[in-house]
Amino acid sequence: MAPSYPHHSGKPSVQPRGFTTIELVTVILLMGILASVAIPRMLGLDRDAKIATLRAMGAAMNVAAVQVYAQAIMQGVNNLALSSVDLDGDGTGDVQTRYGYPDSTRETGITKALDSSFEPQWSWSSNGSRSRFYMTSTAISIGGIPGNYINNTRVTPTNCYITYFRPSATGPNPRVEYETSGC
Repeated sequence: MAPSYPHHSGKPSVQPRGFTTIELVTVILLMGILASVAIPRMLGLDRDAKIATLRAMGAAMNVAAVQVYAQAIMQGVNNLALSSVDLDGDGTGDVQTRYGYPDSTRETGITKALDSSFEPQWSWSSNGSRSRFYMTSTAISIGGIPGNYINNTRVTPTNCYITYFRPSATGPNPRVEYETSGC
């Protein structure tokens, strides 16, 4: 005699065997659509964040330059081609200036005006004539060392950097320009 099972109705039972091919294709298709929308958006946010970071540092450079210029006016050196401004009142020139604005030198120019609080996150350099100062995030720079000067050949190839142009005459303000094609 065959064993009897109380829940057996005499019909063959259907065991679940997993997902059908149509269900799998549907899920993969939906995941592909979501990925095609989400990934470019996330990549765009990363680029936007890098550009926003550069613009914030550029704004800080402009503010620092104006503050140094105000001190240069008070100290009577705003019309000199090359001078320095005492920022802390100790009688020693802290920031080298060109026509009252911070110079593009890495040692005593715009970096001194910015203070050193930016150093761990940025890499910078200046061109040979020191008329331009380049800065990029250390995370972006090629072979950059946080808080250190690096040759402009390491900053500019990133195509994601700030350039500070010192004034070359009395009258025009320094310029800050952004290269963001590689951000």
